[in-house]
Amino acid sequence: MAPPSGRDVGRSPCGARRAQGPGEIDLIAQRGRTICFIEVKARATLPEAQSAITEIKRRRIERAARQWITRNRWSVGYTMRGDAIFIAPRRLPLHLAEAYSLDLVG
Repeated sequence: MAPPSGRDVGRSPCGARRAQGPGEIDLIAQRGRTICFIEVKARATLPEAQSAITEIKRRRIERAARQWITRNRWSVGYTMRGDAIFIAPRRLPLHLAEAYSLDLVG
């Protein structure tokens, strides 16, 4: 199964599997003036995939998103969102908008 792309969730891809210093962002996508930092989790069940985004993982994504914004100054002023795509065998991928919060000020 191919990994989902930004187009799979109706967005233009801005990047994929981006290592940003202390963290990594699986997908970065844009729709209008909204930038989505998308975490992709594949597990045996959808509930297991959903529980895989821990507070520690969320903080790593947050740090990586801050670095991405610093390198992509054109995005300042855009709405930033933490989405997730959860994948499990024999199930359609589940895309959750605003699956986790992002504190990008600190």
